[in-house]
Amino acid sequence: MHPDPSRSSQPAQTSARTGAERYADDGAPREDNRPPDLRTAVHDLRNVVAPLRNAVQLLRLRGKTDSDLAPIADIIERQVNEMVRLLNALSGVDSSAEPAATPRTEATRSGVTAGRRVLIVDDNVAWLTSLSSVLREAGHDVKTAEDGEQAIPLAVSWSPEFVLLDAHLPGINGFEVAKRLREMYAPQAMTLVLMSGSTLDEATVRGAERAGFDHCIDKIHNFTTLEGLLRRQ
Repeated sequence: MHPDPSRSSQPAQTSARTGAERYADDGAPREDNRPPDLRTAVHDLRNVVAPLRNAVQLLRLRGKTDSDLAPIADIIERQVNEMVRLLNALSGVDSSAEPAATPRTEATRSGVTAGRRVLIVDDNVAWLTSLSSVLREAGHDVKTAEDGEQAIPLAVSWSPEFVLLDAHLPGINGFEVAKRLREMYAPQAMTLVLMSGSTLDEATVRGAERAGFDHCIDKIHNFTTLEGLLRRQ
């Protein structure tokens, strides 16, 4: 299943509004003390930057056979890293904890020991398309869904090894999707990963664990974080 190109690549307004919220231990939204307009703006901008981060990684992968792409990827990545630093400052996050730039030697197809079956679930079409392109280029078998209603039956029929879930899905949210999948599949059979468009804090991580998620990753992560997880046996 591929993203519907007729849909906007920008996050929907309803998704942006709920995306500004954080999740408490039980998966319910909890209060964020930042001004509402700032919360919404930071969340929306993070979801704009995330596909750019994926695009940089795709350039690095394809730069293996085109040396002209490597310096272009370096330039774009420096700009993306600066945007991430500014967003982290607005979010009150220590930018020194941000992963370093992706080494070129790690952005190669030969670095993948075996392709994995990966299901990506997100209603942000730009992020869904960019990440699925990166993972396919890296040698993984990828399918996508844009909401929970699509994701659950696809997961049951295809049995992916990894499910990368956004929290703020239309209809059934990502936490509920995770709960339902965890009731059917043990972590050894299906690894559930929360891909968060907001900065990860302790309450969000605890809520994800209670919902059945095995890992939490920021959407504007360094790609080596996700690829390292997918390589695990």
